[in-house]
Amino acid sequence: MPDYNQVNQIEQEKRKKRNDIQREVIMLESELHKVTSGKMSIEAEIARFKRDMDYLKSNMQQKQQQLRKMEQDMMMRQSEVAHLKKQLNLI
Repeated sequence: MPDYNQVNQIEQEKRKKRNDIQREVIMLESELHKVTSGKMSIEAEIARFKRDMDYLKSNMQQKQQQLRKMEQDMMMRQSEVAHLKKQLNLI
């Protein structure tokens, strides 16, 4: 039969091991919380970037459409100028 000292020593070792494990769990949970917060922050930033990209893409498409209309207008006016210059030369 184990004596009182041996039982007490075994209980102390169990308590120490339990405390060590609890301390490690607390540290890991704290690290997990930091990583989770960082992940959420990056996800929010990515969502903002996606919204910005959608806005910029839409804006760029509008500007490209304006540019095409201006180029068509320029070509039409150049054609009119050339036509009027021909008329001038014929007079």
